[in-house]
Amino acid sequence: MKKYAVILLIICMVSGLASCREGVLDESIVDDSDREGVLAETIVDAFIRMDEDREDNSCYMVYNMGIKYVGEREGERSTVYSKCRVDFDADSQIGYYEGTFAFRDIRNGMEAVPVEVKQYYKKNEDGSFTVMDWSESRSEWITSGFVPKTQSADREALLKGATVVEEETRYVLTTQCDASDVQFDVGRFLGADYDELIPCDAVFVIVVDKESMVCTGTNLMIDVEDLNAELKKRGETFRFTEFNLSTSEMVFCEITLTMPE
Repeated sequence: MKKYAVILLIICMVSGLASCREGVLDESIVDDSDREGVLAETIVDAFIRMDEDREDNSCYMVYNMGIKYVGEREGERSTVYSKCRVDFDADSQIGYYEGTFAFRDIRNGMEAVPVEVKQYYKKNEDGSFTVMDWSESRSEWITSGFVPKTQSADREALLKGATVVEEETRYVLTTQCDASDVQFDVGRFLGADYDELIPCDAVFVIVVDKESMVCTGTNLMIDVEDLNAELKKRGETFRFTEFNLSTSEMVFCEITLTMPE
């Protein structure tokens, strides 16, 4: 499962789920029938622009995965929890993740010793990524690289069916989409070399502050039925019961990062 945790971090950096820019709401709108549509466009555009014009920022990323087993371990269940701090330096296009990965067996309550996860990534001029993962056993940084299948989130897909709820201090946009619409590559997460993106339904939530129109959090909830269908094809002995990935506590501040030697 640690393998999946490391791959998940790589996918998150590509999707840009760990950061967002501010939006600018047109306050001249007076027709309430148009307001929700304009709000949705403002929020989605702020999310998409982050990858084109990102600023230095820091946030926390949390993911929860519920797991059940098939075959010899039928009936056993586990949970996987990880919380990482994510920093991004816009000038160098370098990001850094640091956090823990915890695995717990629900049946007997046993919990493995949390594993530290450290990862640097750099977006190159040609759109490819260089990734460096810290190996505790080898006491060195392991370098890899890849080219994402998609280069940006799908604006039209995110706006289709999007709803916006206005709360006291924030706007919450919720939309039904495919995981690939926010650049979440299911095939890569499963460790497979797929030429095509694997369809996988998801619910995506973007939260913005009402006063500043700055994104303060996101939440991606993957449809586990679609995910489990692929696991079955691959002959894996586990299935997901829950798969949520969220970001929070976004702060725009000066950050300077360099890749390890």
